[in-house]
Amino acid sequence: MSKELIVKHNQIIESAYTMTSTEAKIVAKLTSLIEKDDEDFKEHIFKSADLLKELGLGSENHLALEQSIDRLMSRIIEIKLDTKNKKGENDILKITFVSSCIYSHSTSEIILRYDPNLKPYFLQLSQNFTKYFLKNILELKSFYAIRIYELLKQYEKLKTRVVKIDELKEKLQITEKSYSIYNRFKEKVLLVAEREINEKTDLKVSFDEIKTGRKVTAIKFNIEKRTEEYI
Repeated sequence: MSKELIVKHNQIIESAYTMTSTEAKIVAKLTSLIEKDDEDFKEHIFKSADLLKELGLGSENHLALEQSIDRLMSRIIEIKLDTKNKKGENDILKITFVSSCIYSHSTSEIILRYDPNLKPYFLQLSQNFTKYFLKNILELKSFYAIRIYELLKQYEKLKTRVVKIDELKEKLQITEKSYSIYNRFKEKVLLVAEREINEKTDLKVSFDEIKTGRKVTAIKFNIEKRTEEYI
């Protein structure tokens, strides 16, 4: 498991969507099973107990797993396409990650498959992709930590990334009014992500606030690679 590699196009990483951390880990697990020479998505068969254990849900919580997959199949991801209209606005592909699921109660198996329209973003990638090992996100409890980890992993070689607050909220699909107050957003999203990423992944990150007048309008993330425990 420790060497299961996730490779995805940067357009997926930059896309806008929300889900629970469990749902994000199911997506990550599916992605880690893609082989570099695959020309099409395969159906992947999981023993329910094994998947539950890997996701940290306990070996008997089958209903929670089924509910997570049900929700996952309704989650819309918005991907900005390269094509644009006359106003310069990108076309948007709205899609779900998982196109089908079979719950085999007779064998305690779950069969999952990616939506075929996602093939350009996961199969035979040669450029504009980000990769990391599955183990780096399996222990993260916050969905925001998982997403911010990916957004920063993409910029690992550059060592910094500046993101406008509004842009980051859009990518994370944060719509809660309570998060409109920056200090609340900082406490519940940024600081939680910083702590979890530093404790449980191959990155060490910190962030600086960029202000316009007195208002924080952007975040500068500082990114370092930690190798001693994650080779």
